[in-house]
Order: sequence, then structure tokens, then C-alpha cells
Amino acid sequence: MNISAGTALKTALGKTKAVKTETAGTEPYITAVTDKLTGDSETVKIGSVMEILGSRLKFDDKDTEQGVFAVSGTSAVRCASVVENKPARLIVLLDATVPAGEFTLEVRTKLTSNGSKKSKSLKKSFYHKTLKAAV
Repeated sequence: MNISAGTALKTALGKTKAVKTETAGTEPYITAVTDKLTGDSETVKIGSVMEILGSRLKFDDKDTEQGVFAVSGTSAVRCASVVENKPARLIVLLDATVPAGEFTLEVRTKLTSNGSKKSKSLKKSFYHKTLKAAV
């Protein structure tokens, strides 16, 4: 059996272009952070409830390496109180030990994209805006 491309396929093939794409990232991605008590997206009260939106955010809250961290300078404080832990939304309390001032929010996880399996490597993601912790 001999099969060859017809004129329509040959014409379409001449118009197409191959494009190399990268694989989708597997690290968490933070799109928004909001203080649920004040509605502010730039300042979070210490001890207040934070809502974090994004993708691949779910983590194992029993593993102290994973979680939501407030990074200020060289110190990182883990937010231990987790209200909701889902792949697209986290609700946590900003820990009382976070010092007042600017900090960067970081999510660390070892779970896969759907949050069902654990991987060996720790994946980290920083929020693109610097937040302010207020008393």
C-alpha cells in the first residue's frame, strides 16, 4: 500500500512552522495575597488571616519544610496556622512572630501539581510584590 499526501495537505504543510515550547512549570505560583480582615493587598496585620490565590499551592502542613513563609532579610517565619490548604487557594494566619515591616511571602511544597502525590524536591515560589506586616 502506497500513501502520499494530497495537494491540500502539501499546501498546509508549507504554511506551518514548528515551534519549540518549554514544559509547564511545576513550582507553586502566587497571583494574589489579601488580608481578609481589612481587604488590603499590600499590608497584612500580624495575626490576621491571609488569603493566597494561585496555582499548585497545596502543601503537607505536617512537614515543617513546607508551608507559607514570611521572609524578612535572612529570617523566614513559617505560618503554622492553616485554615484552608487547596491547590488554588490557601488561607493562613500571619504568625505573631513575624516582625513588623516589609517581608516577602514564599510558598514551599513537595506535592505535585494536583496536590495528591509527594515529590522528592522542595519547590518554592515568591510573591512578586513585597508586603508589609503591621501591628
